[in-house]
Amino acid sequence: MHVDNWDPETYMWILKEIDVPYIPSEWNKLLAKYSKNDKITGLTIIGRYLSKMKLAQYKEYRWDDSERLIELENAKIEQTMKRQGYSAIDIAETIQKGAISMPERPVRPPDPEIGETEQPHDYFAMEDDNSFDMDLTDEDKTHLRLKWGKSYRPEEWVRLEQLYEEMMSSYDIQSAGHIDTLKLVCKTSLKANQLLDIGDVDGAQKMMKMYNDLMKSGKFTAQQNKAEKGEYVDSISELVAICEKDGFIPRFYVEEPKDKVDRVIQDM
Repeated sequence: MHVDNWDPETYMWILKEIDVPYIPSEWNKLLAKYSKNDKITGLTIIGRYLSKMKLAQYKEYRWDDSERLIELENAKIEQTMKRQGYSAIDIAETIQKGAISMPERPVRPPDPEIGETEQPHDYFAMEDDNSFDMDLTDEDKTHLRLKWGKSYRPEEWVRLEQLYEEMMSSYDIQSAGHIDTLKLVCKTSLKANQLLDIGDVDGAQKMMKMYNDLMKSGKFTAQQNKAEKGEYVDSISELVAICEKDGFIPRFYVEEPKDKVDRVIQDM
């Protein structure tokens, strides 16, 4: 939510925490490619950058290798420019600016009603889920905020609610403890998917382990799955209901024999 793709200070701590190197030129290449999209968000660049760091040329490097990689990159730039006949001043300026300079931040078109031309800081933190926000009434938002917490965006509320309803229709969930466990399952599932979307496989694995543990503790198993129960009888009350509805099943055939075995038994 707080990542500004044009301000390294807002995302370098994330790269350090995930332990991947920061290579400005690679970040700027992605920014130049995707910054033209007016729906760019705090996840647009960092997710693709993390995926790029998983490629063979970078996967062996860590955060502590950042400075060394930048130095190697600058050395390549210097050698290339020397071969092309550039002066030492030109080379120094290029290295200082970076091989791939950060593209300029696009400016949002002015609002015709209020004449706004400035780019607010949180514009790029907006997700492309405005349609969810507009479709939700104030009553819906209040209900979802109380149910799931205020730290989620409207799109996330909708995803959580959809999963919650699907699980409620799939399993026999009645007690308050069971419902509370189900909410944790939904939140963990959402977080696991988000971590996968940004390429954090290790984090996603931890979330999936928590998800599986919650599913087991909540006894959300195949035996409890309504869809898999079908027409099987699993209680005395259902047996009694069948007897009351259809009558008792006779122990032996009372009519004529139905097959050869019946005829043999009859003859005997």
